[in-house]
Formats: sequence, C-alpha cells, structure tokens
Amino acid sequence: MRLVLNSCLFNLCWFACVYWGNGVACLVLAWACMHLWLSPAAKAEAALLFGVTCTGVLVDSLWMLGSVLVFPGQPTLLPFWLVMLWLAFAMTLNGYLSLLKGKVLLQSLSGAVAGPLSYWAGQQLGAVEFGLPLSWVLPLLGLVWALLLPAFFWLNQRLYGDKHEQNAVRAG
Repeated sequence: MRLVLNSCLFNLCWFACVYWGNGVACLVLAWACMHLWLSPAAKAEAALLFGVTCTGVLVDSLWMLGSVLVFPGQPTLLPFWLVMLWLAFAMTLNGYLSLLKGKVLLQSLSGAVAGPLSYWAGQQLGAVEFGLPLSWVLPLLGLVWALLLPAFFWLNQRLYGDKHEQNAVRAG
C-alpha cells in the first residue's frame, strides 16, 4: 500500500507542477515535511532528498544553459516548480522506485526510457520547449538518465548503508 501511495503522490505532484506551475509547487514541500516526519531514518532521507534535488537542478540548469530545455517565461533560472519536481522524484527512491534497488541494469533502462518520456510529456503540456529537434533531445536525455538513476540508487545505498532495508521509509 505504501508503494501505491508514494506512486500516486508523485504522479499527482508531477501533473500539478507541470500543469499549474509554481502556484501548486508548495504542495511538494508539504509532502516532503510529512515524508521526513514519518521516516525512521530522517537524517539519511533528508540527505538523499537534498543530494538528488541538487543534482537534478544542476543537470537541468546545464540543459537550460545549453538551450536544450527552454522554459517559457524563465530566461535564466529554472522554475521553482521544476525544483519541487526533483524533490518529489527524490521521495520515490525509497518509495515505489525501491523495486529497482540492486538492479543496476533495470535502473539504467528505466531511466533511459522514463526520464525522456517525462520531459516529452511536459513538453506536450507546454511546460517546457526543446531547443533541439526531438530526435536529438530524447536520446540525449535518455543517455543522461541511464546514468543518473543508478547514481541516485548508489547515493541512497551510501547514505543508508547495510541497514537500508530496516530503515526503509514507511510513508509516501
């Protein structure tokens, strides 16, 4: 049930942030507070959320600086809703994405497919534009996500260590 709740919350946050933007992005902060409050390993989980969010913001900022991703009305900084989207994504690593733990090849394949699809869906909803042809952007995003997702799971393992299964986050 925990995994289903985590998946539903993430997808709700994704859609709300992409569709309505900054106006609803604060809902992710409320979820993060609840998530950490219910976590039996709040310190490790907070470090994971911080590390994944910062990495995601850095990667998307580089995409933006290279004009691969273009956010309407945001000439220099990533929109706040995208930062919150990275935070929401980070909360899935010990949630529904925990099914990928220890499966590096599956992590890479999942990242290579789901990462670009998420950006493409955002583009279809008008939240982002691509500065290069779609035939270039999707493979580039796929390559980066094929590396990012396993790296996030590696960070997760480093932060939690061998006690990770005992300290799995029990809440969305």
